[in-house]
Amino acid sequence: MQTPHSSSHGFRKSRLVRLLAVTGAAVTIAGLALAILTSTSLLGRATNANGSESESNPLTSAAAGASSQDPGGSGGAPNVASESPPTSRATTTTTVVPTTTTSAAPTTTTTPTTLTALQKAAGGALSIVVRPAVEPLKIYKSASTTAEVTHSFPLKDKKYGFPAVFAAVGQKTTPDGTLWYEVYVPKRPNMTKGWVLASDVTTTVNPYYLQIYLGAHRLELYEEGQLVRTYPIAVGKGSAPTPTGDFFISNEMQTGNPGGAYGPIAMGISAFSDVLTDWPEGGQVGIHGTNSRSSIGNSVSHGCIRLYNESIVELAATIDPGTPVFIRE
Repeated sequence: MQTPHSSSHGFRKSRLVRLLAVTGAAVTIAGLALAILTSTSLLGRATNANGSESESNPLTSAAAGASSQDPGGSGGAPNVASESPPTSRATTTTTVVPTTTTSAAPTTTTTPTTLTALQKAAGGALSIVVRPAVEPLKIYKSASTTAEVTHSFPLKDKKYGFPAVFAAVGQKTTPDGTLWYEVYVPKRPNMTKGWVLASDVTTTVNPYYLQIYLGAHRLELYEEGQLVRTYPIAVGKGSAPTPTGDFFISNEMQTGNPGGAYGPIAMGISAFSDVLTDWPEGGQVGIHGTNSRSSIGNSVSHGCIRLYNESIVELAATIDPGTPVFIRE
């Protein structure tokens, strides 16, 4: 198995960072999270669009060495959109420029007055990525240390070495002054949630999210609420549809076999196939490359989202684990 891909670029310098540099605003992550997650939580306001089906080309199979044959079968002629040349994490320093679409960003709720000027300038389209600072990280059923512990996570996956990461969906401060984050948990059933102590985690601000429309075979990349890139994709077939819902990228790896079924890079998301429950690692759904270019634009996979290899390289150079993924019919 290849060592999981390690991100060195961090988040690109967005309008948010530039504004910080200019204004010298002192905004804490907790304060930022409170303003965002209690008012315009990105995870809570994704637009309803097209999308639902489920697959299971498990990411771990890619790490172990995927078959050279496309597991989802071949499709018809590709639905090709023009693509920019792939970029790399090490060299990319500018924002991806839209080249294939002019559609508007998802409709957002009215910006509350509780947002700072900095957040208003960014459109409020931010999310909070949560990473454990203690081991194991306890996930509670409710925001109380006396509540049931539903899951525990190490700092890194013991089998594959993936760093643990979660996407925050809410937060609250209990009467005793303890701050908690509500997070999506990458476990069955899909869209499982739980609570973590803020003192047990570190947080970062993420300006990106993905919107996937299954019926249109389209993946859209947004930065600070603005559509910046569109990619044609293949999705799950009728017998193994790609699940719909609100998820996040839970891990990323280089497959070590660019010509294989998963292409050069595979990203696991916190979604699991509704039908392929006996697959390795529980049938985790992924976003990855493919050795079957003709499948792009069709519904032929076991639930995973396939991109052209050059597209997955470009996408992986832009986003990191923790990025929200909204899948719609």
